[in-house]
Amino acid sequence: GVKIFLDQVFRDNFFHADMHPGNIFVSKENIAQPSYIAIDCAIVGSLSREDQYNLARMLQATLKQDYYKLSELFIGAGWVSSQTNKAELEQTLRATCEPIFEKPLSEIEFGNLLLYLFDSTRQFGLSVQPSLILLQKTLIHIEGMGREIYADLDFWGLAEPYLDQWIDKQFSPLKLKEFLESNHYEILDKASSLPGEIFDLLDNIKFLANDGKKNVDLIKNLEANLQNQRKWQNLTILTLIGIIMILTGTLLT
Repeated sequence: GVKIFLDQVFRDNFFHADMHPGNIFVSKENIAQPSYIAIDCAIVGSLSREDQYNLARMLQATLKQDYYKLSELFIGAGWVSSQTNKAELEQTLRATCEPIFEKPLSEIEFGNLLLYLFDSTRQFGLSVQPSLILLQKTLIHIEGMGREIYADLDFWGLAEPYLDQWIDKQFSPLKLKEFLESNHYEILDKASSLPGEIFDLLDNIKFLANDGKKNVDLIKNLEANLQNQRKWQNLTILTLIGIIMILTGTLLT
């Protein structure tokens, strides 16, 4: 059941969002391989590709108790204010999670842990998509129902290897090829304008250095531009890696 739910969220990106016991059945036609049956699909959810990836990384960091990485992901995903002090956020996440992790993993309710994480980060201006809140509530239903059926359910033991494998797959050569094929026009367009934008940034920096006054609006614009440049710089690097891999594969065949 847990594997089916994870597949819905990360493989299919279309999950049943009202999975209480009255909507979930098991077919006994084939006792050796019982089938999952879901009814009343009036409430469903899906995530953007970006939220899907960020959620997987955040769950992975939570499972590994890597609070520094978790704070980076919250800020980088825009779930909390960009002005958030990373050290303060890390400390808040640590204070929230560490008492919970003192319990055996089999006793920790994963859905409730996410609820605590969301509640504790509201002070930093938490803003998440409604679909993520829907997912978190669905997870509480699934885990509670699973523990009623099987008290020793280890959600963590099932989720961690699944997430590790899913994240690794996002950087596979096949995924990179799909990305290049679907975004090559945008990549070429951005790459062609990148040098000019970099020179514009340098000119603005020189202006600030020569001018004694602090132009707050200009500094904010520069910060926004730099963040955008960092995004497309990473995109360009991925593109170059993809081209190299394609050329290498061509040469080897």
